[in-house]
Amino acid sequence: MRLLAALFALALVLPVEALAQASGNVVKLATLVPDGSVWDKALKSMGADWSTATQGRVTLRIYPGGVTGDEPDVVRKMRIGQIHAAALTLTGLTEIDESFRVFGIPMFFSSYPELFQVIDRMEPELKKRLEAKGFVLLNWGHGGWVHFFTRTPVRTVDELKKLKIFVWAGDDIAVQMWKAQGFNPVALAATDILPALQTGMIDALPSPPLAANLVVPNATVRQSLGRDLAGGAQNITVNIVDPGTMYGDRLNQLDLRFSKLLNWGRRRTSVNVDVYNALNSNAVQTESNVYSTWRRPQSILVPRFAKISAQLDF
Repeated sequence: MRLLAALFALALVLPVEALAQASGNVVKLATLVPDGSVWDKALKSMGADWSTATQGRVTLRIYPGGVTGDEPDVVRKMRIGQIHAAALTLTGLTEIDESFRVFGIPMFFSSYPELFQVIDRMEPELKKRLEAKGFVLLNWGHGGWVHFFTRTPVRTVDELKKLKIFVWAGDDIAVQMWKAQGFNPVALAATDILPALQTGMIDALPSPPLAANLVVPNATVRQSLGRDLAGGAQNITVNIVDPGTMYGDRLNQLDLRFSKLLNWGRRRTSVNVDVYNALNSNAVQTESNVYSTWRRPQSILVPRFAKISAQLDF
């Protein structure tokens, strides 16, 4: 049952002075989208296009997964030049201009064709509003329709009103809107969502269906299954990413050996110089699959090094 049909939108924005502030033409882009997600891959592809189009003069450095802070923090960092660009949801966009709030009105749009037509008509005005405040709209992205994910089954709106619903911290208008309709909003930073769900600080999360890996405690599983985990297990690891659909980086290592044979009568000497990881690759060998540190590198190839050896035969 779709209880909420607001749009989860992503927009790529850039402060007007960003490139002038960027050090060595490195554009720092912040986003909440998870590392390795389809949106992250699209941003990396865009960065590769920028590098190709400028013959390597412009590099896009992406900070995914909220490592630079929540979206209001990112907008503030953009204004002072610490971050040069961002892929923002409606929360970040409304931090710049309230007119973007129209895309978050529940049940306001009924289909993608309707939504796209509205965006086409409004885009020139939205761009002008952003530019008047020192930002440039580069592109739109869409994450899908927002649904409610709850810790307990919800079948009616009245049942939803009994739950504690996540609302983005700093969005006072949204908090008042929820309260006016009889709901129980709890304002938190997006980076605090997971611990808040685990501790019961919130019970419901309006969000598009994102993929994630998570170690789920028995107390949380009991609410879904109606029983404890088998065998007295305290938790279970849920692999939401389908097996065989995501792989780590390809590992390429070039090792070289230079050898010289020296003959002295009946004696023979072999002098060798070995160079390991000649290209000095830093490819990831192992990475974390735990939710809180997902895909964080745990080991990489040993840096380039050389070894000199000799062997004497007689």
